[in-house]
Parts: sequence; C-alpha cells; structure tokens
Amino acid sequence: TNFDPNPANNTVTIGGVPVVVSSATATSLVVTVPEGVQPGPVVVKVGNQTVQSAEPFVLAPKPLKPVVEVQGTTFANLVWSSDKIYLLRGMVYIPADFTLYVEPGTVIKGAGPELDPSGRGATGTLVVERRAKIIAVGTASKPIVFTSAKPAGQRRPGDWGGVVLSGKAPYNRPGSQTFAGGVRG
Repeated sequence: TNFDPNPANNTVTIGGVPVVVSSATATSLVVTVPEGVQPGPVVVKVGNQTVQSAEPFVLAPKPLKPVVEVQGTTFANLVWSSDKIYLLRGMVYIPADFTLYVEPGTVIKGAGPELDPSGRGATGTLVVERRAKIIAVGTASKPIVFTSAKPAGQRRPGDWGGVVLSGKAPYNRPGSQTFAGGVRG
C-alpha cells in the first residue's frame, strides 16, 4: 500500500518490462499488462521507495476454447466437442429421433433469462424430448460440466434451467399435464 493516487507517480515493471498504470489509489493500482510479458517479479516504485514481489507474476493464458451459442431446435444428430464451450440460450431442444453426443471434457453453460432469443425470459435449458437421446459419458479426468454462464463466485441456484429428460412415465397428478418452466410438450 502507500501508492501515490496520481497514476503517473507510480512506476511498475513485470520481469523488467514497464506496464501502464491506468488508475491508482493509496491502496491499489490498476495496470495494463502488455502481451507477451514473461513471468518475473513485480517491482513497484513510488517516490524513493521500491518494493519487489516475493513470487513471480505469471500471466494466465487466454481461454483457447471458442464459445458456441446454441438455441432453439436442431433437427440433426449433434456432437458437442470438448474443444468448445457451449452456451445454451433459452430452451434448447433435442427433438425425437435425434441424438446429442457430448464428448468427455465438454463444458456446457446455461445463460440467464436476458439472453433468451424468444424474449420469454427462459434461462438456458437443455431439453431432451421423448425418443431423443443424449449420450454424455465423462470421466474422472475429463468430466462433462453443466454450469451457469455466470463467473465463478457469482453463480446461484436458478441461474440456468438444467437438463430436462422428457420420458413416457405416467403422471402422478393426472390433472396437471403441462411441463414446468415453459418446456414444450
């Protein structure tokens, strides 16, 4: 701490490479790290005081997986591969007589209601209709992950709709034969 609130009065280097200080307070600095910076100590100089980090700074790699947005109904057999992240927008249907194969290690994220393309405010939900199939066999080292599209630490129950498997089981309440949550069928 004890930074100068004027960003220009703080000098920061990472592994000897100068970085831009974009904002500063007495207790924090916001810096822009240039691409290609190599791991190394962080050195901060304010006035005549210089301090160096005990551990090297390591820039986390950018996510290498592209995001594929999925919505509506696709009348085809699908393969979701582990080299992509799949974002469910609204109700996503696997219709009768088609199969969705999900490779081990694949990540599927459910978007919030603000991304529902139908405008009904449905959260991202995967619906496997009667006579459709989902084949999703993960492993301990390559699990298949279904989760909220919100960042870790901000995820809450109800962020997304989950996975719905529509079968042919009898209803336990014959008077209510509609599906919950706006699922068609």
